[in-house]
Amino acid sequence: MVMASAVWRWGILLPLALVKALLFNLFITLISIFPSLGYVGQLRFKTLVDGNDGGEYMKPIMKGAVGDWRYFWERVKLHVHGAVAEAQMVAEQGQRAPNPKVLRYPDRAPCRLLDVAAKGRPLIVNFGSCT
Repeated sequence: MVMASAVWRWGILLPLALVKALLFNLFITLISIFPSLGYVGQLRFKTLVDGNDGGEYMKPIMKGAVGDWRYFWERVKLHVHGAVAEAQMVAEQGQRAPNPKVLRYPDRAPCRLLDVAAKGRPLIVNFGSCT
């Protein structure tokens, strides 16, 4: 069971995540270079956000703030590190829980996720935006 899970994570999910990261970064870089391609993205976002024009979501890409070609490999590198970190996390029922490194909110000190749990209260994790 564990071996099949490892093959699934490393042999299938990780390569798919890497291809997705490369294509995504290529797409937003092309939008930054050729703004007319942005309308393709706006049409896609229009279907995703209930008929809105997707302008809010596409504005940073269209203005070059996100899709700047000079940061292409930096973005790909971040996606690769994230995909590898996700593939390394193993969560099997009845086994040990994943315990990744995180930053504690008040003082930004590094710690492990399960270190902040306390007996008698639930551990609530917010996977929201950092900005």
